[in-house]
Amino acid sequence: MRRATQFGPLIQRYGTTVSVGHVLWQLSIGPLLLIASVGVGLVQERGEPRWWLTVAVAATLLFIIAGVVLLWSTSAFLDVYAYGIVIGRRFPGSPVRHMWFAEIHPASIRVFDDIDSVRSLPFRSLSSKWHFSGGADLAVTFVGPDRGTAIGTYARQPSPGTGYVIFGSQRAEEIADLIRAGLERGGYPHDAAHETAAFGVQRLRGVGSMALGSIPGTRASWQPATNFHASG
Repeated sequence: MRRATQFGPLIQRYGTTVSVGHVLWQLSIGPLLLIASVGVGLVQERGEPRWWLTVAVAATLLFIIAGVVLLWSTSAFLDVYAYGIVIGRRFPGSPVRHMWFAEIHPASIRVFDDIDSVRSLPFRSLSSKWHFSGGADLAVTFVGPDRGTAIGTYARQPSPGTGYVIFGSQRAEEIADLIRAGLERGGYPHDAAHETAAFGVQRLRGVGSMALGSIPGTRASWQPATNFHASG
């Protein structure tokens, strides 16, 4: 986090909101498999030690895998500093993005509910590009610089498609307001920085790729109605 010190003092630190229902469901998969297998074994009178050992190992592995995935998905964070933000996951090996407020497009800032809709059916996988856990509701979204580039001395251009951010939190509206205030400090005019506040909380359209595509900036072809640039 040493890079974040160039952003000035820390204003607020946020962790992604965790869905208790989703956590309980994920952790119950292994035990449910064990219970179902025990039932099958009793019905078919399978008393071989190898059968019970295989079932126990499979259930344990599923429980461990589910636990690791949950730790990864629920470790997302977003730190707001005076002149920039840091977003990532507190999980070994996870990338962390640093961006100046001047690198965020003001027309892209939105707050959506039911952000879990972007996970495609039937497997409901979670992309490493998204910073929320399964079952999430509210989220703040915006477009920053290409996630494949590193922060430097000069501001990078906002990059639709390769630079969008989705962060799930029940405090998404508060985060959006802090980002808009930060954009002013980063050089954007007041009206430009706050123009999207009027949208309030929006609902996504569809499920999976359709829902994701309804978020401004998730597609490279996104063109905002206005094209503001920071003055600083």
